[in-house]
Amino acid sequence: MNTTESRRNNATTRCLELFDQGLCCAESVVAAFAEYANGDVALLMRASSGFCAGQGRTSGTCGALTGGIMALGIAHGRDLAGCHGQVQKLIRQFQEAFGDTDCSRCLAVI
Repeated sequence: MNTTESRRNNATTRCLELFDQGLCCAESVVAAFAEYANGDVALLMRASSGFCAGQGRTSGTCGALTGGIMALGIAHGRDLAGCHGQVQKLIRQFQEAFGDTDCSRCLAVI
């Protein structure tokens, strides 16, 4: 396993641990990334809380996806070309894996 795969596996494991501790999907993804990036975990978790359960329990866009998009924004900042390209890639991969981006439809697949 190369370094990138190892980091990805560690991040996935950490997201699942945080989720099992009671954080929602968006919070889990953002908190795991913030820990990795030495960010303000508490602030970023609060910022992501509105995205839980498909954006405020509306079954909209999955919190795991919006949390991932937030993490990409943190990583790329105002490098919009780089950020937007990575967001588009994440959305494509998410749709391929779950068949949709809406929380309720993704949960039906899981």
